[in-house]
Amino acid sequence: MANPAMNAAEKKEVEQSFWYEAGTLVSQGLLYLERGAEFAADPETYAAADALFESILTKLRSLDSFFQNMGRFPTDADADDLVPGYSQTILTSSERRQINVRVAHLTYLRPPAHAWDIGEMVRRGLEACAAFMKAAGVAGRDNWSTRLAEIEQTLKAWTYDDVRTENDSHAFRP
Repeated sequence: MANPAMNAAEKKEVEQSFWYEAGTLVSQGLLYLERGAEFAADPETYAAADALFESILTKLRSLDSFFQNMGRFPTDADADDLVPGYSQTILTSSERRQINVRVAHLTYLRPPAHAWDIGEMVRRGLEACAAFMKAAGVAGRDNWSTRLAEIEQTLKAWTYDDVRTENDSHAFRP
């Protein structure tokens, strides 16, 4: 539920934080989808492939929580803080559960094998960001029109739905 006590400075912070997260989903997502397999194949950049992949999964989970208004702490921002009543989903319940047990929590439920439709997941995340920005309106929000144009341009040229991951091979096209 929207936070009625949010002041103008807090609202501006939420807007800037969302702008940053949407931008890093574009830049990190494209870098991983284009070069993740290359990074994973090189012992010198394998750790970077891991970090980039886990960052994207964490970002998708964070944005999914934001869009579903799942904030648990008083300082958590939710989509309906900017667009009252707004809600959408990025991740399937299975994807969210996989991120929780594989990346977001140390657990005894961590499966030894993992596979992700990472290209499709990133696309859904970018589509959700664009839809939210349109619903919120870009006028009067610092650089949102530029970020929305970047996301829309990226989606228009999108060729990454067939990028998958499997165990430690990282990003690959089947």
